[in-house]
Parts: sequence; structure tokens; C-alpha cells
Amino acid sequence: LGIRAGMRAIFLHAPEYYLNRLGSLMDRVNTPAELTDASLDFVQAFYAQRSRLVEELPSLKAALQLYGTLWICWPHQKINVPCDLTEAIVRECGRAAGFDDLQVEWMDALWVGVKFIPTIPRN
Repeated sequence: LGIRAGMRAIFLHAPEYYLNRLGSLMDRVNTPAELTDASLDFVQAFYAQRSRLVEELPSLKAALQLYGTLWICWPHQKINVPCDLTEAIVRECGRAAGFDDLQVEWMDALWVGVKFIPTIPRN
């Protein structure tokens, strides 16, 4: 995922079991209580509804440093959780919010994620 010791990272809407799985890594990153402008190196956010993702993407972008990393995760269809997100929708929403999508990866047996970075304006 790209999380390293000393990073400023936040895990938004993460299931409790997922945070527990991260174990000692959580002790080695600085996890602020809230999103603050341009202060985070890493954000991992979990969503099941497109409307909530679209609503929160501007805040996520504002919270990331210029070269920060954003993972948007959603429950895989096979686990039968009400969800209107797919890989295509997540990528579309991220691009529309000013991110470049890099890769898709399984977070675990239940969650899939797309890695984004802020789009850097080209001169």
C-alpha cells in the first residue's frame, strides 16, 4: 500500500478488524483525528455508496500533500454487502475529482481498492 513509518496517515471509515490487522504499523504512523488541508501523506478510505464517495472526495484531495497517496476501497460484490460501487465507478469518480488512478489491488478477502495520486498540472 505504500505506508511507511513516520507518515501522516488516516484510515477513513475503515472496518475495525482491518485496523486491527494493520497491527504495529498503526503505532509507527501519525494518525490525526481529522482531515486537515494538505497535511497527509496517505489516505485509505472505505465506501459502499457512490454518493458518499463523491461527497467526500474534495475533502480527501484537500487533505493530501501534493505527492500523497489515496486508496479508495469498496466491498467486493461476492460478499453480498449493499454497494453501488465498482472498479469503473471508483476510477471515474477519482478522475473527476482530480486524481490519476494507478492500480487496483485486493486489500483482503472482502475489500478491493484503487490507488490514486493527485493529478499534477503540466506546464
